[in-house]
Amino acid sequence: MWEIQNLYKKLNKLPEPVKSYATSLKAAEINSELFNMSQVDSDKWSTLTILIAGIIVKEIEFFDLEKKISQVLGWDEERSLKLAIEIVGSRLLVCDDWLEGAAEKYLIQQQTDPSRFASLVAEQQLAIEKEEEFFAEQLREPEDTSDWKGNDFNDVLNEDDNLEEDELMEEEDIIADDELENKRKEIVSMLKNNFLSILKSEDEEELADFNYFLAYIWMKDEDFSQEVTQNLLANKEKISGSSLMVDSKEQAATISSLLKQFIKKYGLVANDLNIAEFLSSTVTKNLADQEKIIALRILKFYNNLNKIDNYLQNDLDNVPDNFEIFPAKAVARSNSGAKSKIKPSSDWDKLEPASLKKVDKKIIADEREADRIRQATDILEPKAANLAQELEIMLQDYPAGSLERRTIAQEIKRLKTSEKK
Repeated sequence: MWEIQNLYKKLNKLPEPVKSYATSLKAAEINSELFNMSQVDSDKWSTLTILIAGIIVKEIEFFDLEKKISQVLGWDEERSLKLAIEIVGSRLLVCDDWLEGAAEKYLIQQQTDPSRFASLVAEQQLAIEKEEEFFAEQLREPEDTSDWKGNDFNDVLNEDDNLEEDELMEEEDIIADDELENKRKEIVSMLKNNFLSILKSEDEEELADFNYFLAYIWMKDEDFSQEVTQNLLANKEKISGSSLMVDSKEQAATISSLLKQFIKKYGLVANDLNIAEFLSSTVTKNLADQEKIIALRILKFYNNLNKIDNYLQNDLDNVPDNFEIFPAKAVARSNSGAKSKIKPSSDWDKLEPASLKKVDKKIIADEREADRIRQATDILEPKAANLAQELEIMLQDYPAGSLERRTIAQEIKRLKTSEKK
């Protein structure tokens, strides 16, 4: 209906404080209360949120807002108009200067006094000021009391690894063909039948080696990339004894079904926001928080698999400094219940630059991704982890004020509120 990625880009380019009004935790809280009060089906919340964002970035016009809501929700015009008035007064009036008076004009046209929402507008302004103070406090650098100089806030799939020179693989070091073939078979088999076992590992070096060989073989063997995704999508390991809810029907919570539902909803070009939203959707509502952590790691791993080709097409220099295919450091730290100081035994820096010459750069990533879609037709309990903590780790990868940071922070707040009840 609307180009979501385009809306995200425009939201992040909004001037302050308009961006704050659009993406603040208070705004999300008001959305939630408003949708609940109006009895909007939960599976329509995200669409309405996008509609509101589209109006703020001036991608969607105010004109006939009630008809747009009626279209989305399937409601009659009278009921849709009531919700439209509440949305305009509760969410859009606060940034009416930016909207050039369109919010106030809409309310007056609907014979609604804008002053009715004055207290809520003031409440939003105050809440946003407090949020900004909170995020500023969170971004202050903590005192470094460890010998290890890496980033203290490690994304589930990203961490800055400072490797000593003697740890780097020399270019002349060559991995024997038989060892490479054994590693290849081991990885393919693990992804199809025993992927959850690696999530139990507390050995950071073992996980780092898994990352290294996965990337190394991926660059050298075009067929390997197809086998990796094909086998992961065929994995029938259960991440929970509970079921996923798919179209109001229960479905076994396997790695395969989890990934296929995620792809069905978001396609292959997904991001952390999509993952956070998916884990809060009706599909995963039966999963416990610890099971959602496993789901989060699997989804991020799959997302990163879809990024590798794009990085390789543009040479190794294009790989983000913190990129890691599998959540090696965070998983080891979470499973062991402590912050590990073990430095990884391998990293992208170890990959031989010469091997890039063997990559067929005429292969378009989208074509390979299309092949993966065609091919896509024991409960693990981490010892010291909860979903809010995992999302807090993810949060640190985004700058203050960004849409991603605010959305993930909103989900953290919701989870912590639920824990207190």
